[in-house]
Amino acid sequence: MPTQYDSLASDYPDIQNLPGAAIEEINVHAAIGSVEGVRCLDLACGDGHFSRLLLEWGANEVVGADISQAMLEQAAKLSRLEISRGQLRLIKSDVSKSIDVDGEFDIILASWLLNYAPDQETMNDMFRNIQSKLKAGGKFVGLTTPPQSGTRVDVEAHLSKNMKYGCWGHVTKEIEAGFQVHNVLGTGGTPIVEIDNFYLRPEVYERAATKNNLHDCEWKKVFATDGLKATYGEAFWDDCVEDPHFAVFSASK
Repeated sequence: MPTQYDSLASDYPDIQNLPGAAIEEINVHAAIGSVEGVRCLDLACGDGHFSRLLLEWGANEVVGADISQAMLEQAAKLSRLEISRGQLRLIKSDVSKSIDVDGEFDIILASWLLNYAPDQETMNDMFRNIQSKLKAGGKFVGLTTPPQSGTRVDVEAHLSKNMKYGCWGHVTKEIEAGFQVHNVLGTGGTPIVEIDNFYLRPEVYERAATKNNLHDCEWKKVFATDGLKATYGEAFWDDCVEDPHFAVFSASK
């Protein structure tokens, strides 16, 4: 797992102001459903954005885990209230190796985690550790890069459409499981952060989930709410809904 986020921690909260972040948040919430009174695990929690949202949405307790010490420090800074109330705990953990927390969880969210698996084996390892912490009947939701079954040209064309949502990039390498991509997040063509990750074939995710006894695997259809359309314009989200810059994958145990 990369630790490139250590150098991005101070700027990372700014990406939540990008249009793309707004539609991601709404789609993740819809996929998770009600979290009222439940225990949630937020993997790759970063600066704690989704950890705080899970509490806002009604979760009783959240544990946020990340591989980057700098991001955990940023999360602690931004989540002082939630931590002081005993609602949020932060831990350092490499999900491809283990998840160092006791107990099981009703909901496990992994936002921008699975897209750092460079191959099927690493994805299998991630899902093995995820399912080990998910309660029977619990739900997993992953926010990740869109699954790719096309060619390098197709992926490059997809990446070129997304600048108005705050993200763009280019393919740096073809790999067995898909493509390695250099992503830029920013506004008006000005970068906020730059990140290297992977755009993988859908079956890489699906095989790993089913291999580790998760079922009801589903790629959620991306949508824009009336509120988003009112804020940005009716047609603004058309490209995103048709060919999203992100994907939401869900499964159950």
